[in-house]
Amino acid sequence: MRMRWRSVLPVQMVILPVAVLELIFGPFGRDTPLTAFVGGTMASGLLIWIRAFRLRSLGCVLRIDAAGVTVAGAPAVPWERLRRVELARRRVVVFLPRIPEEGDPLPLVPDGFIQGARGRRRLHDTLVDRYGSPMVLFTAMYGVSPREVLDAVRYYSGGEAVSD
Repeated sequence: MRMRWRSVLPVQMVILPVAVLELIFGPFGRDTPLTAFVGGTMASGLLIWIRAFRLRSLGCVLRIDAAGVTVAGAPAVPWERLRRVELARRRVVVFLPRIPEEGDPLPLVPDGFIQGARGRRRLHDTLVDRYGSPMVLFTAMYGVSPREVLDAVRYYSGGEAVSD
């Protein structure tokens, strides 16, 4: 599963009209609310593009196959370590561990943000508190439907790991 560029398309739809407004109503450097809005929008758009580029450069972010689930930069998680895979919300798929993790936690699915060890630990704790596992896939970010993910899990795990 790779990150798809079309998930960045809404950013393009916001940045282009805002840049045109700035060209029409005045150059940068003026102390106007429009300049602040344009600058903030363009800066946030740039950060989203950097995030998308980082995800794209990882190649395959998540692979589901007969060996288990492999997250980019981490060893494969065999099906025996997963209790079930479920749809938590409309577009969120959660991979729940069979045994509560202590020594060897499930990997985080990359989200493209630049994070240090503390940021990753905080994200890990937040995902475990909210979903019961750190291995959470936000499918809208990758241009895949939750049904496709659950069907792949059902196919490769023999149907045992899926709960929908």
